[in-house]
Amino acid sequence: MMLNVLKSALKNKIFWYLASRYGVMGLQFLTTIFIAVKLGAYYFGIWSFIILLTTIGSQFNWGIGSAVTVLCVQHKEDEQKCLNYIFNSLCLVLFTAVLPVAVTAYDRFFGIPLFEKYHLNNMVYAVCLLVILQYFANLFINIFRFRNKLIEVMIQQTLWPVLMFCLIFSATEKTLLFLLVSGYVSASLLALAIFVYRSRKECFKGHFSAITCRELFGKGFFLFLYNAGFLLIILSTKTMISSCYPVEEFGYFSFAFALANGVNLLLESLLFLAMPKMIDLLKGDDKPAIQEAILMMRKNYLTPLYLLFYMVVAGSIVFFYLLPQYSRSYLPFLLIMFTLVSYSTCFGYNMYLIAQNREKLLALLVGGGLLLNILAVYFIIAVLKLSFEFAILGTLITYIIYSFAVNLCAQHLLGDRKPASFFRVNLPVLQTLLWCATLILVLLRQHPLWLLLPLAAYICCNLSSLKEVGKNVLKLIKNDKVLHV
Repeated sequence: MMLNVLKSALKNKIFWYLASRYGVMGLQFLTTIFIAVKLGAYYFGIWSFIILLTTIGSQFNWGIGSAVTVLCVQHKEDEQKCLNYIFNSLCLVLFTAVLPVAVTAYDRFFGIPLFEKYHLNNMVYAVCLLVILQYFANLFINIFRFRNKLIEVMIQQTLWPVLMFCLIFSATEKTLLFLLVSGYVSASLLALAIFVYRSRKECFKGHFSAITCRELFGKGFFLFLYNAGFLLIILSTKTMISSCYPVEEFGYFSFAFALANGVNLLLESLLFLAMPKMIDLLKGDDKPAIQEAILMMRKNYLTPLYLLFYMVVAGSIVFFYLLPQYSRSYLPFLLIMFTLVSYSTCFGYNMYLIAQNREKLLALLVGGGLLLNILAVYFIIAVLKLSFEFAILGTLITYIIYSFAVNLCAQHLLGDRKPASFFRVNLPVLQTLLWCATLILVLLRQHPLWLLLPLAAYICCNLSSLKEVGKNVLKLIKNDKVLHV
C-alpha cells in the first residue's frame, strides 16, 4: 500500500511542486549565510538593499496576474475570451513597467539620496530590469497555474536560488556582488524566455481591447490593494517593533516570524495551487452548492492546518532547545503561530467574495484591518508597555476581527443571516475552547509538556474528520488532476 502511494507521489506534479518549494527555502537559507560571510558587512548591506528594492518594487504589479486568473476561471468555457484576457494582461504589464523606469530616470537625472547612500550607481538599471521581470514572472506564474502547468513554475522558482548557490563559491566582496546582480538578472531573463517559449501558442493569439484592459486593471487594482493590505499589516507591526524595542529583540522577533512562515509554507503552497479550482467552485448563483463547496474546502484545509498548528506548538520547544541562542524567540514564535492561524477563520469565504467580484469590499475590509492593526499594536507597545513578545497580539486581534467581518459579509451575500450560523462558522464551541485554553497555557508560560494536551484533545475530537481528510489527500496524491479547472 505505502509503496503504491510513494510511486503515485513521485509521478504527482503537486508533490514535486511542494517539495521544490521547501527545497528552495532550505537552499536560500543556507546560501544567505554563505553570502553574508563572503560579501562582508558592507557589500552584504548593498546586496540586501538591492533585494529589498526588488521585493518592494515587484509588489506594484497592480494585481494583473490575480485578475487574469479570476477572469479566465470565470470564463473558462470561452477559450477565445481567455486568450484575449491573457494577451491584454501582457500589454498591461508592459504599461506598468513605466513606474520603475520613471523612478530610475528620476534617480539618474536628479538623484535619490537613499540610492546614493547605498552606492547603487549603475546597478539601479539592474534593479529596474529585475522589477519589470518580476512583473512578467508573476503574470506567467498565474497563467501557467490556470493552465495546470507546474513544471515551468517550478523551474522559475528554482533557477535563481540554484544559480545563487553556485556563484557564492566563485568570488568575494565587490566581485561577488557584481556576479550576484548579474546572475539574478540572467536567471530572470532565462525564466522569462522559458515562459514565453512554452506559452507561445496561446499568449499571442488574443486581440487587443481597451475595454478588456480596463476590466483587467479594474479588478486587478482592488486585488492589488487587498494583497498589499496584508503586506502592510505585517510591515506596520514589524516597523513599530523595530522602532520601539532594541535591535536584538527585533532580531529575535524576525527569526520567530521567518520560522513561523516556513512552517506555514506547505499549506500555503497547496492553497496557491488550489486557488483557480476554488474560484471555479464558488462562482455562479447556485448558493446551496456554493455553501456545500465552502464547507468541504474548509474541512479539507482547516482540519490539517489546526493539526499542524497543535503539533508545532507542542513540539517547537525541541527546536529551540537545540538553538539556545534564540531561546527568546520561543514565545513570540508561538504567538505568531496563533496569529497566522487566526486569519484562517475566513478561509473559503474570502475566496467566495473574490469569485463573486467583491474585491472592492475585500480591499475596504483590509484597509480597515490595517488601521486597526496600527492602533492595536501601538496600544500594546506605547500604552500597556508590554515586552516585545506580546506586540504581535495586536495583529492577532486584527486578524480575528477581519475574519469575522469577511465571514459576515459572505454569509450575508449567501443569504444566510442567522446569528446561529455566524457563531457556528466563526466560533465553533470545541475548537474555540481548545484554542483559547492553548493560548492561556502559552501566555502563562506553563511547562511545554502541558502543550501536548491540546494536541491530544484535538486529535480525539477530530478523529473522523482527520480520517476523511487523509482519504482526500490520498486521492490527491493518486490523481493531481483533482485541482484542475
